Amino acid sequence: MFTNSQPQGMTRPINSINFAQETSLAREPPNGEISRTSAPRAGRQASACSVLIDENLSPVLAKALNALFAGEHEVEHVRIKFGPDVTDADWIRRLSEDGHWIVISGDAKIAKRKAEQAAFRNSRLIGFFLAPALNGAKVTKQMQRLLALWDDIEVIANRVASGSMYELPIKGKIRQFRM
Repeated sequence: MFTNSQPQGMTRPINSINFAQETSLAREPPNGEISRTSAPRAGRQASACSVLIDENLSPVLAKALNALFAGEHEVEHVRIKFGPDVTDADWIRRLSEDGHWIVISGDAKIAKRKAEQAAFRNSRLIGFFLAPALNGAKVTKQMQRLLALWDDIEVIANRVASGSMYELPIKGKIRQFRM
């Protein structure tokens, strides 16, 4: 369901300074601010992430991010992890069974199609979907933007409930999808 009377598919900017007030799903440290030093989810290091790059983005992004963050994060492309013909519903289910993952996707329709939206909302995944302008950009621009937003992606992923979905804009702040 939507909150704040926003139309379906609309997003709202996330301000990392007051992120805890932006979403009721965030865990607030005592001072009310989100910081990278706040406690992570149980059993996870503060910055350790497992990341899946979906079918709609280049495998080159996954390879480059995996090389860049070797030893700190695990980054895989959906084709490598599940094969070339896996459906969205299938990889969402299988990845959720595998544990807590961050998904970076070029398919914002997952957040809009009822069946896939429900599967994602009920999963153990956190989704970051490229806005149409960023999705249509060159791979180098996509990589530049992902790296610029990486610290915020880590903070959000360690703060919100599973099934949360966000939009990564070509400019500005990360915005949460309101369903």
